Formats: sequence, structure tokens, C-alpha cells
Amino acid sequence: MHQYQKKQEMIAIATSDEARKIYEEYMKKKDPKAFTKEGIIRDYVIDNESLYYNPMGGIEVKTYINNNEKLDIQFGIVRNSEGKLEPSGYTYSGELSKLLGE
Repeated sequence: MHQYQKKQEMIAIATSDEARKIYEEYMKKKDPKAFTKEGIIRDYVIDNESLYYNPMGGIEVKTYINNNEKLDIQFGIVRNSEGKLEPSGYTYSGELSKLLGE
């Protein structure tokens, strides 16, 4: 039961409006036309099954771009001293990097 509660806590954090703002701001930095018809990044989903607590603090959240598991961005998010979520790092797939022209 304890692990179930921890998983539910992670899902609540990862899917919160505060966390979504972090994801979307980063995606718009990588793709200024994100979430438009002209953008490479049109939408994303959060992979609730892959959530885990980072031993260094916070949680790791994997998102799939355009419903394609080969196009993913993983976010580290932590609570700062004021209790607000903030990013602690990002990684993304080589496939997405190619699409973004990097």
C-alpha cells in the first residue's frame, strides 16, 4: 500500500498545472512554434508508469511528444525552498533532437 501512495503522489505532482507549465515552457524554448500547426511539438503525454524519485531529490518525469515513444523528453523536477516546483534537468531523445535540427 505504501508504494501505491507514493506512486499516486508522484502522479499528482507530475500532472499538476505547475509541472505542466515547466514542461511546456521548455518545449516552447526548444520549438518556438510548439503546440501550433507549424510546430514540431504539437502535444505531449506524461508517462505515469515511468515516474520515479531521483535519489538526488525530486522526481523524474518522461513525456512523449506527438504520441511517439521515440520522441521523448525527460524532466527532473524538484520543490525549491519556497515549496514551488522547478526544473532540475532535462534529457531528450536523439530522434527529437534531429527533428529540432540540433
